[in-house]
Amino acid sequence: MPQAGRRHSEISTSSYTARQRSLFQEETITSVLSNGFPFSSKLAAHTSCVNTLAFSSGQGRFLASGGDDFRIYLWDFHQEDVTVPIYNLCGPKVSYSR
Repeated sequence: MPQAGRRHSEISTSSYTARQRSLFQEETITSVLSNGFPFSSKLAAHTSCVNTLAFSSGQGRFLASGGDDFRIYLWDFHQEDVTVPIYNLCGPKVSYSR
């Protein structure tokens, strides 16, 4: 009989741990969605949806972002404070051949 009691206790403890883990995960997800990752930076240049991101090869110093606003921005992460892109391209540049 004592073993059965111990098993019930172990099950309660593991369930409690699972509940704690679930609560922690929920709080973490809520925090990330509302505040961003703790190591992230908000890059606010696009005026519309961003569709693609590409880091430069090597150390990933540069980030190119392209969006529905027909702009491609180039960001330099070696800047002290990344608040504005270092370069931008405007489009659409479409060529038709006949």
